[in-house]
Amino acid sequence: MLLVEDSVDNQALIKTMLKKMGADVFLAGDGEVGVKFATNGDFDVVLMDIQMPKMDGHAATRALRASGYSGPIIALTAHAMKEEQARCRESGFTDFLSKPVEREALGRMIARHRPRPSAGGAMVIRLSTSVGLDGDFDLMPPA
Repeated sequence: MLLVEDSVDNQALIKTMLKKMGADVFLAGDGEVGVKFATNGDFDVVLMDIQMPKMDGHAATRALRASGYSGPIIALTAHAMKEEQARCRESGFTDFLSKPVEREALGRMIARHRPRPSAGGAMVIRLSTSVGLDGDFDLMPPA
C-alpha cells in the first residue's frame, strides 16, 4: 500500500490500521512524492489525501492517470459532500473514504479494490465484529 498523506498524525493512525491488517505500507508526505512512488513502485492500492502541499490529491491523481497509471487510487477526504465525491471521480480517483477513517471501512474499501492475488491465495484478515461487522477480507498475499 502507498499512503500519500501530509499529516504526520494521520500517517501514523492509518499506517497502524493497515499494518494490523497485514499490509506493507509506504509513506509519501505530499502529492509530488506520491506520484513518483506510485509510478516507480508496485502498489496494490494508493490511498491519497486530497489537501496537501506542493501537489494536492486531485492534481496528483490526474498526473498518475495521465501517465497511464491504472491501479486503484482511493481519496481520503474530510469533505463527504456530493460535490467533493463528484470532483474525486472527475479527477480519476477509483473511490473515496471520508475522514476520520474507520478501520472497518478502510478494510472493506481495500478488499473491494485490491487486485486479486495470483496463485498462492491471500491472507484472510478478520476485522473486529464489535460494530456488527462479520466477514473475512483478503488483503495481502502471504509473506
